[in-house]
Order: sequence, then structure tokens, then C-alpha cells
Amino acid sequence: MGRLYYTIFNYAKTILQSNSLFGQSIFGMVNGLLPCGFVYMALAGSLAMDSIIGSAFWMILFGIGTSISLLFAGYITSILPVHFQKSIKKSPGLKRASILKMILRPCMSLTQISGQRSQSYKP
Repeated sequence: MGRLYYTIFNYAKTILQSNSLFGQSIFGMVNGLLPCGFVYMALAGSLAMDSIIGSAFWMILFGIGTSISLLFAGYITSILPVHFQKSIKKSPGLKRASILKMILRPCMSLTQISGQRSQSYKP
């Protein structure tokens, strides 16, 4: 298992360090296979639509919304001064806060959803 991990890791490292459009495209497509809760929720919403056209429109809107937020995040990070970017990357407190947010946000969403279900279901 360790040998396979290092083979994949070294291949991914080579692709990430290359500036070729082909390498970056392949890495993006492989990265798209990783599980993401938002994508799974969009797929679930798409499956709940009445028609294929509705499902396609749902996914197109999801893609547009995702693209806008990703482009905005990329723009914001490009205008930050380099020394500020480095200090953010080295900040252990910011890393801990980000990890805590990534753990607590889905839990809060689940709590809200379960609370809405219990209020709406009254026999």
C-alpha cells in the first residue's frame, strides 16, 4: 500500500509542478472524482427534478454558481500581497479554525435539517 501511495504521490507532484495545460487538465479531471458534499447534493437535486431538461438546467446552474465563487476566490488570492499569503499559509491558528469550520458546518446543516423535519412532521 505504501508503494502505491508514493507512486501516485510522485505522479501527482510532477503534474502539479508542470505548467502544461494538458497536465493541469488531467489533474483537474482526476480531482473531480474526489467526493464532495456539494456535488452530491447537486446530483441529488438533479435526480429529484421532473424531467431531463430540468435536471440538466439544475446542474448548469450549479456549475455556473460554482464557477463564479471559484473565480472570485482565485481573484482575491491573486491580489493579496505575497508576504500576506505566506503568513496565512504558516498560521496554525487559521488552519485549526478552517478545520473546525469544515467539521462544524455540516453538523450545523444537519441539525437545521433535522429540526425542520421534526417541526414539519406532526401526526
